[in-house]
Amino acid sequence: MKRHIACMVLGGALTVCAPALAAEYTRLDIAASPAGGAWYVGLGAYAKVLSDMYPELEVSLFPGGANANVLRVAKGASQIGATMLPNMKAAVDGLDPYKTPIKDIAALANIQDITRLHFVAPADSPVTSLREIAEKRIPVRLGTGVVGGNAELFARWVLAEYGITRENIREWGGSVYHLKTSEAQAMLAENQLDMHTWMGPGESFIYSELVKTKPVRILDVDDDILARVAEKYGLASGTIPAGFYGGVMGRDVKTVVSSAGLMVNRNIPDDMAYMLARALDRGAKDIAVALPSWGGMTSGNICKGLPIELHPGAARYYRESGCLE
Repeated sequence: MKRHIACMVLGGALTVCAPALAAEYTRLDIAASPAGGAWYVGLGAYAKVLSDMYPELEVSLFPGGANANVLRVAKGASQIGATMLPNMKAAVDGLDPYKTPIKDIAALANIQDITRLHFVAPADSPVTSLREIAEKRIPVRLGTGVVGGNAELFARWVLAEYGITRENIREWGGSVYHLKTSEAQAMLAENQLDMHTWMGPGESFIYSELVKTKPVRILDVDDDILARVAEKYGLASGTIPAGFYGGVMGRDVKTVVSSAGLMVNRNIPDDMAYMLARALDRGAKDIAVALPSWGGMTSGNICKGLPIELHPGAARYYRESGCLE
């Protein structure tokens, strides 16, 4: 590919040069979340940064999801997409929900946000800990997210390490419901669930409303389980802060946490990956205005903590910027 260079003069003294897109690479498809979701907002702001920085670039957003985006980027339908860092690792390693290793993705950036997995049970639920569900074979009525969503997938990974699968729950006389937010809120309010899982940044609207009318427990993930899912899937250990939900727990609750990340198709040109990394780094503050939960991303950490290999073009930019040595 012929290489093009674009330069700009800063302060009349310092000249900064970066590759410009060749004519055949002026269309960019970004796999985000459904319209209105956090990733759609954040990547919409990123798309504006890209368009302002590279006016020749035509950028469009695709309303996807964490798992679907991996497959879409791998096959080249989108050149860049958002997912969770553990999804990147699971894809490359060929773990659930991916049937075989996926090798056509590479990392672009760590968004450095924090999303926390919640296991919440009404105080009158028979569930007082995750471990006892398997030990006592409790016929739990479990509400979780839609199949393929982060809450459903990460909860499935954690519960499997306890020896709890959807099949087990049904064998023990329980039920598993894959629910949208509004459905979960209604079922919790009507005492139709013994436990519910949710994952996201900050506090869940569902639980913030629930604790106003009934007491709840937020269940810890045990240390041995935290260690196992960290090694297998790259899920980090963290806490739900004691101050969440009006301080109903009175202590920090141990759980798994993760960050979102951006990946690219491994086969895009190095210059394109360089430009994508550069635009994200330079535009991080503007993107955080649109989506404050992405405000933890800085020039010093944008390339850190990634579970799969960086695209060579992105790595070149990060070496120049000082993020990589």
